[in-house]
Amino acid sequence: GAASVARAMRTAAEEAALAADRPASGAGAGVGSDSAERQAQFRQNVSGAPSDSALVLELGKLRAWDTLGDAQADLRDWTAVLDRVDSLLERCVTRLDRDKQLLVQPPPESLPKKDGADKSVTALGAELEKGCDAVDAAKACLRFLGLLLRNARGKAIFNSIDRAAALLAASDEELVDLALGVLAAVVAPPQFYIHPQDFDYEHTKLESEVYVGKLLMCFAQGWGNRAQGFELRACVLEPDNSQRLPEAGAELHFEFFKHSAEKQDSPASGTAAVGLSSASSQSSQSQPSASSGGGPVASQEGSTARIHCDAAEVQRAGSVAALFHRLVTEHGVPVEHQFALLQRVKLAFSFPSRELRVRRVHQRLVALTVLLSVEAHTLMMSVYFQNE
Repeated sequence: GAASVARAMRTAAEEAALAADRPASGAGAGVGSDSAERQAQFRQNVSGAPSDSALVLELGKLRAWDTLGDAQADLRDWTAVLDRVDSLLERCVTRLDRDKQLLVQPPPESLPKKDGADKSVTALGAELEKGCDAVDAAKACLRFLGLLLRNARGKAIFNSIDRAAALLAASDEELVDLALGVLAAVVAPPQFYIHPQDFDYEHTKLESEVYVGKLLMCFAQGWGNRAQGFELRACVLEPDNSQRLPEAGAELHFEFFKHSAEKQDSPASGTAAVGLSSASSQSSQSQPSASSGGGPVASQEGSTARIHCDAAEVQRAGSVAALFHRLVTEHGVPVEHQFALLQRVKLAFSFPSRELRVRRVHQRLVALTVLLSVEAHTLMMSVYFQNE
């Protein structure tokens, strides 16, 4: 009857009103057009930001992708934005390196070109503007890039992998987490309207960045294996200073080749070259310490150097940075081994704290996810699992 028709019309009107209030989620032409308009407006706002601080502010406005609709992005439409963000991130890396907030020197390709040949990425100058904090700006860039990449296709054109890799050595742990997240997003399939099998991992730029794989292998190292008492679940769930976890987890053991500039032709040799021999590091944990008085000990056997610090010595250092810089200076650790040493220092320093253990495990799993997603690192991963 008429009453039924009226109710149906009222219900339809209410549903239309609700649909107008919430973000579009359909795949129709109207929804796609609305999403394209939102993305275009955001790109225009970012590209037109007049300063570094304004750019950081614009990037921070994008907190969730559905703000721009449900349509995935095509990175080819975002090249101007990516250039602006890459330029800012590049200058953040330069400032952080100068201010000693990068514990390991970044690779040359992550820093501005001194010859001025490439003007496109240094249009705003080689320095951050006054009042723009490098840490906050870098975090804003990485958050935006992670969000964009998780919802985009055409990732082969993404060209900021070296910047993210340089920030893996930052003293700020949130920066490290965000940088890892960007690398994970590069190899992840887009979230919308695409099946994972339709995403071609081999065409991401990460495939050719062998040194990034070496850095990720350092993150992939743990305190030990289950047979040694370092079950992953226990490491995550046990409280601070748990007596049920092996004391060796809080000790630092590191081996490296004193003269290792030669032969890095294969992924396997590259693994050894940056101090990634998990087997040698873990075997030393089960051996009695040669130290007396708890101080750091290094011994030289042929071309192999060993560093050991007991748990008390690690914690007395006060911070990861303090212990790392002291060991590098005392033992003359070459730059090619310093990132691997940094990760061993972090593992030992973090072990007494459940919160820090959880962070290390999370970083390890993200690194493994990236490595397992990239075909070029298959041989490196086979060596890793044999040692683990």
